[in-house]
Amino acid sequence: IIAILSFIGAGISLYQSSHFFKIRNTPDGFHSFCTFGSNFNCDAVELSRWAELFPGMPLSGIAVGFFFALGLIALFSKNPFMQKDGLKVITLLSGIAVIVSLFYLYIMRVVLGQWCLFCLMVDAINIANFGIALSLKPGGLSLSKVQKPHLKKFAWTLAICIGVGLLVSKMFDRSPISADREALLFDRILSTSAQSIEIAPDSISVGPNDAPVTIIKFSDYQCPACKIGAIALHPAWVKYKDKIRFISKNYPLSPECNPMVKANMHPFACQAARIAICADQQDQFLPVYETFFENQQSLNEAMLMDEAVKAG
Repeated sequence: IIAILSFIGAGISLYQSSHFFKIRNTPDGFHSFCTFGSNFNCDAVELSRWAELFPGMPLSGIAVGFFFALGLIALFSKNPFMQKDGLKVITLLSGIAVIVSLFYLYIMRVVLGQWCLFCLMVDAINIANFGIALSLKPGGLSLSKVQKPHLKKFAWTLAICIGVGLLVSKMFDRSPISADREALLFDRILSTSAQSIEIAPDSISVGPNDAPVTIIKFSDYQCPACKIGAIALHPAWVKYKDKIRFISKNYPLSPECNPMVKANMHPFACQAARIAICADQQDQFLPVYETFFENQQSLNEAMLMDEAVKAG
């Protein structure tokens, strides 16, 4: 049972590594399927610094190797000559994993205020493994009583699996620039002198007014490039929500409400913009903004009116 649970944990951790890079580099949308309600947001957890072993490397990479090693050690321990030593090592490793899980439960609950569904699954597996190991009565847990050949085999298994887990996890990284290069670019931008830009008081604004970085985005809700830009910016909002102020400016490509445009390229863009402005006045801008872009291909008058009603 410990072996099966551990291999499942390795699979979940591998998915987390994939999600870690996906949400940072090439997100498909504003939210992953594991983000729902007001309390479960795996995107926010994966974008936080607590999900990183060090910049650019997911902590889940270690979990992949750890769980796979634990599964192998459990299988090795079916050998009667290795059973007692294997059980001691399994109990100690799963006990350490429970301590780490308790720490990250605290981080999710108190520091981030968000739960990650897959993290909770991993935590449940750690607790289950530890409980099962204890139920098998491992006896004294001192590693000094473990035979050296067995201990050496278990240690090498753990080290190799963790190394391979990190390498496999890194294979999901499709970032066009390295984490060090990204940090350098951020530092360079933040070191430049601030530019004073007049922002109308009735502008749609998300984030603190005194944020060190302000992003002004001109959008048309039927514009495919605007959708790509909106989704690409979303991880920055989540990761740096206290440091970025986002200003949304409507620029519909329709002469109905934009005198700068001569051809009516997007017939529903003006209506979408009006609804977004009304939504902002009722603190419902982000849900409407995201819904319009996520359903861009199906924007029509009936759909827009339905979303307006939903937003109140």
